[in-house]
Amino acid sequence: MVKARYKKSLDTQSRILDAAEKLFAEQGFEATTTRQITALADVRNASVNYYFATKRDLGVAVIDRRFDQLKKEREIRLERVNLSDGNVNEALRSVVEAFVLPLHVLSKRDPDGWRNYNRIIAQIAASGRWGDDIYVAKISELAAQFINAFAQLFPERSMQTNVQAYNFMLGVTLHTFANVGQNHTIGQTPIQPLPQSATDLVTFIHAGATAVLAHDP
Repeated sequence: MVKARYKKSLDTQSRILDAAEKLFAEQGFEATTTRQITALADVRNASVNYYFATKRDLGVAVIDRRFDQLKKEREIRLERVNLSDGNVNEALRSVVEAFVLPLHVLSKRDPDGWRNYNRIIAQIAASGRWGDDIYVAKISELAAQFINAFAQLFPERSMQTNVQAYNFMLGVTLHTFANVGQNHTIGQTPIQPLPQSATDLVTFIHAGATAVLAHDP
C-alpha cells in the first residue's frame, strides 16, 4: 500500500513538472498560472503547493531535473579533454563537443521535453535578469568551467573574450535545440533545425570560436 502511494505521488509530481515545463516554454514563467498547470496535468488545484510549496520552487524543480543531468554529462566529457597536449585546435573542438553532444543525445531520447527546457533557458538568457534569476547560480557554475577551458587553451586572450566566445556557443546551441523536432520553412525551403548528426553544429561553433579566440589579441 505504501509503495503504491509513493508511486502515485511520483507520478503526480512528474505530471505537474511536465505540464509546467510545457507552459513555461510556451507562455513564460510569469504568465503561467498554477491553475493552468494543474489543469494541464489533470491534478487537484492544491497539488502544486502540496508538492512544491510555491510556484518559484516549481520553477526551480523544472530546471533542476534536466539541468543536473545535462551538467553531469557535460562535465564528464569536459574532464576527458586534454587541454595541455599542444594541439589547441583539436582540444577546442573537443570542448565544443563536450558542450553540444550531451544535449544532442538527450534531445534524441525526449525531443519535446528538451525542446521545452531549452526554450525556458533561452527565455532566461534573453531576460536580462541573470543577476537575480532563480537559476543563475547553477547555470553560471557550469558556464565557468567552459570559459576556464577556453582560457587555458588561449591564455593570451582576455577573460571578456573568453566569456564572449562562450555566449556565442550558448546562443547558437540554445537556438538550435529550442527548435528540435520541429520543421520550419524559409521561403519555399523546408528546414529541420537539428540534423540527425550534430557534427555540422559542432563544426560551425568550432569555426566561430576559433575566429574569436585564435586571432592575435
